[in-house]
Amino acid sequence: MKKLGRVIGLFCVLLMVLSLMAGCGSDTSEAVQEEAQEEVQEEVQDAQEEAVELEQEAEEQVEEAVQSDDSAGSEAKEIGEDAALKIALKDAGLSKSEAERIKCELDYDDGRTEYEIEFHKGTTEYEYTIDAFSGDILEKDIDNDND
Repeated sequence: MKKLGRVIGLFCVLLMVLSLMAGCGSDTSEAVQEEAQEEVQEEVQDAQEEAVELEQEAEEQVEEAVQSDDSAGSEAKEIGEDAALKIALKDAGLSKSEAERIKCELDYDDGRTEYEIEFHKGTTEYEYTIDAFSGDILEKDIDNDND
């Protein structure tokens, strides 16, 4: 972009020189004027070509950034054991202090990463399977240990 600014500045200077020379009216000044015009046209063409190249590079960088963002989104973070346990406890209607013998294990099953959560309250056993990325409850089982 700095080069484009310099080219435009050079173009303006050359136009001023050309307009000053136009007033002289000699054959030499006309030849100089034509030569200057050709140089300006070449500079403008070069600047236009460079601008097109810069625009293409910018578009490529934007495309790479978008692809990078898309791939980053597909590499989502796991919610973590604490969050998985909170989800299970909330569904069971219990607080962490009410739950006993809490077990939480990260597992890979059926093509997905999941947390297996187990806890008790009194004689009731709670078992949950929580998706490790979305936090969705995939399975739950509530049994009474008295059986």
